[in-house]
Parts: sequence; structure tokens; C-alpha cells
Amino acid sequence: MLLLAASRREVLVAGLTLLAAAGAQAAPADPAKFVASIYANGKVDATWTQWLDGAKRGAWFSREVSALWAKCDALAKTSDDKLGPLDFDVATNSQGMEVKKFAVKVLSQDATRATVVATLTPDQWTRASKRENIIRYDLVAEAGRWAIDDIHGVIEPNPWSLRDLLTAYLKS
Repeated sequence: MLLLAASRREVLVAGLTLLAAAGAQAAPADPAKFVASIYANGKVDATWTQWLDGAKRGAWFSREVSALWAKCDALAKTSDDKLGPLDFDVATNSQGMEVKKFAVKVLSQDATRATVVATLTPDQWTRASKRENIIRYDLVAEAGRWAIDDIHGVIEPNPWSLRDLLTAYLKS
């Protein structure tokens, strides 16, 4: 009986150790690094191309946003709308701005959500307000990684949200 109790305890400890290790592996990486990867090495255009590709979008966005965007893609296809739901690059809040440099900052973070702000410095691009260069990312933890759950432009009086733009497109 004593031997059986010791074996159960060892199995329980081993199981808990494996569970803790799996949980540690499932924890997402730094959310600031995830957002920085959008802009690093001048790859905003390549990232934007992936976001527009329904097959690649899921690598960046939450399941909910990917599904919402897919509905917009389907509507655009059936209505022969070649532009689709977005008429600007949400990563730069522009139509073609090149990013000279950027800085990212985590505003809030817990185990399942994070909010990260990217402050962009345009390359030879003038804006009415420097606040147009601030992009806020709401992230969720899914499948052991960070995923974009919404993107916001913060400039007043015309703030925008990716989710709101996609939802409005479906209602149009």
C-alpha cells in the first residue's frame, strides 16, 4: 500500500510538472516584440500584403477578427468591390507612408490581453497632427501567441477601429 501511494504521488507530481511546462510554453512572447515585428526592417508593405491575404491573415489576427474580415472579403467578391472593406493601410494609418523609425510601448498587459502603442516616424511624409502616427493594437492570447484583436487610430475627432470599419462595411 505504501508503495502504491508513493507511485501515485510521483505520477501526480510528474503530471503537474508537465502541465506547468506546457503552460509555460503556451505563454505568448512579449507583445511589444510582436507589434514591432510589423514594422521591423521596413517590412510594413509585406505585412500589409499578408493581412490582405485571407489565407495568411490568421497568422496575425484573432479568430474573431479573421472571421469578420473573411465575411467582408466574401461581400466584396459578391458585390465586385475590388477595394474591399479598407481603403488605407491600418498599420500606418495612411495610403503608402514609409516608416523611417518606430517605437512600441506596452500600455497594459495581463495573461490574455495586451494593449500596445506603436508611434511611427514617417519618412518624408507630412501629417496634420503627430497623433496620426500613433497606432494602438489590442492583442489577445490565442494558441500560445499574441493575435491582433483590434487596431485603432487615435487622432481626434476621427478615431477609427479596424473592427468598426469591418462591421460598418458589412452593414453598407
